Amino acid sequence: MTALAKKKLGRPSDPEGCRLMGERVYLARHKRGLTQTDVALLIGTHRNAVGLIEKGRNYPGHRLVPVLCRALKVTPNYLYGWETT
Repeated sequence: MTALAKKKLGRPSDPEGCRLMGERVYLARHKRGLTQTDVALLIGTHRNAVGLIEKGRNYPGHRLVPVLCRALKVTPNYLYGWETT
């Protein structure tokens, strides 16, 4: 993982929100038929980082969220839980 990718991930300040975002990343990834490796390649990070996000153990930083949204074809509002579809 690159130094920039490490800076884009962080510890959750809101563990419940982080867990919910992880679930949404997981659901969006499966809906598109992508593996964690596929998503990692699309967003420029390591597969383990995607797994940690999905488990709610790491939170994607504000610079990574738009990249993740483009890769998964969802909106930031969806990832943050502000909309349901």
